Amino acid sequence: MLMVKILKQVHGYFFALACNYISKQQHVDLANKGIEVGKLINYMIHNPGKFGVKEV
Repeated sequence: MLMVKILKQVHGYFFALACNYISKQQHVDLANKGIEVGKLINYMIHNPGKFGVKEV
């Protein structure tokens, strides 16, 4: 479910760029921020104990 939301957001960035709603630099900046968020979420999923989730 989360990946679907992320992919929709990335698609939205390309749409906004294609329609000239955002500049190419804004597109690059948003895409890079999205990559960083994805890395953080991936780390959190693989290390739940570091974020207060107790393993069963």
